[in-house]
Amino acid sequence: MKSIFISSTFKDMQAERDILHQRVFPALRRRLAAYGEDVQELDLRWGVDTSQLSEEESGQFVIEACIDSIDRCKPYMIVLLGNRYGWIPDRKVVEDTGDSRILSWCGGEASITQMEILYGALSRDKLDKCVFCFRDEAFPQEVPDDQRPIYAAESSRHAGKLSKLKEEIRAREDAVILEYTAVWDDKRRSAAGLGRFEERLTEALWAMIAHDLGGRTAPQSPAGLVLQNAELKKE
Repeated sequence: MKSIFISSTFKDMQAERDILHQRVFPALRRRLAAYGEDVQELDLRWGVDTSQLSEEESGQFVIEACIDSIDRCKPYMIVLLGNRYGWIPDRKVVEDTGDSRILSWCGGEASITQMEILYGALSRDKLDKCVFCFRDEAFPQEVPDDQRPIYAAESSRHAGKLSKLKEEIRAREDAVILEYTAVWDDKRRSAAGLGRFEERLTEALWAMIAHDLGGRTAPQSPAGLVLQNAELKKE
């Protein structure tokens, strides 16, 4: 089974993450079922409980949980970036992890999201198993005032750091970058209009997974058909 790590800030990318769970990964699983294979997404929106920890312990735990999860999924990764750079932990919190995986790639001030991208993607010689998705930076202008802080940059400092991160990604000639637009759905109070995003990301991920299948043809075994039908019934 292949696992793919999803990296992004959380609240501003809920709609995209929901598309991944509800549409993109079920589509990939249907295709892979014919080969007797499977794929799962690793989304840390769930499963990281820090309620019983101090603020410093919580920061260390989240950082290490992210890095451990990336290791379980390597080399596959999806990066979702909009206008937000994300939470920047105190440098002491990072250093106190004592984790060489983090310290070797995050020498300066960085958000958790940037740490994930540096360690899980930009540290590699090849980016052929990673997809970077950049949402149109004009999107927050469509969002009502009461919701805009969820989507807009945290500060000019955060915006500058995110801009540099995107430049670093764009500088990689082998980076697969999907730029997409979104619209505001006032009824759902959420980003919408993501149909094209869904289609392009599904095909980009399938191209990477299919390459690893090594030209195998789908045998359409009974077991594969059972898995395929089970996925269809879920929708």
